[in-house]
Amino acid sequence: MEARCSKCVLPELCFWTIGPVWPKISSGILLLALVVFMSPRHALGTEDPLILTAPMLVEEPAEFGNVIVYGAGELRVSGVRDPGVRFSGNVLAIEGGRIVFEDSVVQFLSEYHGQFALVALDGGEIEVRRCDYRVPQYVQHGIVTGGDGHALIEDSDFWFVQLVPMDESLIEARRLNGSFEVVVQNEAQVLIEDIPRDSGQGSLWVWPEFPSGSRAVYSPPSTGPVEAWSFPPPGSTGIGQHCTLRRCEVLLWPMLVREGCDLTLKDIPEENRVIVGLHLPNSLRLEGLVNQAPVGTGNVEISDRSIRLENASIDTWNVYPERDAEVELQDSVVGEALAFEQSTLRLYNTVVDGTGGFFGSEASSTVTAENSTFTCDVQATGNSTMSFKDCLVRALGQGEGSIRVGAYDTARLFLGQTVVAGTEEGSAVLSLGGRGELAVAALETIPDRAPGPGETLPLRGWVGVYSLDPGLTRQSWSLSVGSACGGPTGLIASGNEPVDGGILADWSNSDPGKPMRIVVDVQDGAERWLSFEWKVAEDLIPVTCAPREGQLRPGF
Repeated sequence: MEARCSKCVLPELCFWTIGPVWPKISSGILLLALVVFMSPRHALGTEDPLILTAPMLVEEPAEFGNVIVYGAGELRVSGVRDPGVRFSGNVLAIEGGRIVFEDSVVQFLSEYHGQFALVALDGGEIEVRRCDYRVPQYVQHGIVTGGDGHALIEDSDFWFVQLVPMDESLIEARRLNGSFEVVVQNEAQVLIEDIPRDSGQGSLWVWPEFPSGSRAVYSPPSTGPVEAWSFPPPGSTGIGQHCTLRRCEVLLWPMLVREGCDLTLKDIPEENRVIVGLHLPNSLRLEGLVNQAPVGTGNVEISDRSIRLENASIDTWNVYPERDAEVELQDSVVGEALAFEQSTLRLYNTVVDGTGGFFGSEASSTVTAENSTFTCDVQATGNSTMSFKDCLVRALGQGEGSIRVGAYDTARLFLGQTVVAGTEEGSAVLSLGGRGELAVAALETIPDRAPGPGETLPLRGWVGVYSLDPGLTRQSWSLSVGSACGGPTGLIASGNEPVDGGILADWSNSDPGKPMRIVVDVQDGAERWLSFEWKVAEDLIPVTCAPREGQLRPGF
């Protein structure tokens, strides 16, 4: 089931597994390469990895899934022309293993942000020279080093890639065209020169990290051409990483700010594009974070770290809950929000505008959003659960292209009375991958009163469960009505197939003078339930009435 539309309102259900997505650079800051690699759900078309312990030379077009190169092993791709060597999995060099791509077309067939990566860990080495290196357009892809791994990348053309050195590893990148996001963590080192190689053929983001226990005063240079720059800033303490740029074009200056640090941002004008990314391992509530803040002086109210502004402006806020933190974000405008590990993220009356990346959940995280707006990619991966209630997901328009709203791996995405809309300039595409599941519950019009005796009120809308796994689409749903103040409900309709903009039920013989609620329950093929409700004649509900809120039932 595959289609593309220029305007997509939620229940028209357009699926496009690999298609154009939001055409700005996305971040996805915590690309945990080893965890990603070891999970077999990330392989397409292969169950067992190719394991190399001796040299292997590839000189003709070929296709691979996951590849592990270690010890005396070497994977050398040399002189391979279009369509090149295509990978539908992760490629890992470890314990002395070497991966060399030279004078070749190399393609990673990732369907969503961060799905596959090229990785060097614990003495592994990567070399990329004079290559045409491709991933599906605007899909995030990582070249990652960890331990004491090393990556050397020179004289090549890219579309978009993340360079992610971690631990004590090293990445050297020289004379490259394309869009690059460099995420430096721990005590890693990175040397970046001549990006882009040719004027106008690329740009760069660099995410340095202010770790726990660090102290620094930081004034990033202006965006645009940068002849030379290095990190950490003079006089700082507790920062082990090192980053050097020479002759680069910098699109913006983001940073990772961790709990327990003491950071002063100084002398940053409004025209400079600065992103502050907040790693959030502790439970807390954030309110009133707003992008494009004017120049100011004072403290930013975040309880587990110190951030001070001295004549400084912040262009974009990003938030990253992790571990088992429970984070609430209210009345804010942020550029990116991503939930990791077992964290919980709740959004209320908030806008995620995509200026710092996209909106996502991964691993076993849980995300809920109410009365919020998203103008960027929305992505649920891993075994995460994402639930929207009364939200709007809208393409950016103004020539910005498409956005994609998707559920992948075994993730679940629930759209309750949520509109996914395109514009004349850009489409909004609903997408599925693996055993990802999309569930929908929406009414075309929410009644303002219940039908009286002898009166019938058609309830039109959309309800259903959608997945590429036919086992999950063996569904059932029911629609019932009852008092808005709680108590039992009465069944008025049920079904075993999705309804796309049709009549869900004919509601009759109720009491138009009482506040009511309409409840939809949906069960997927794995017997997981979800529920959503609408209030009817809400202005009649007494103050003491406490109706059930729309919620996910346990197990979904």
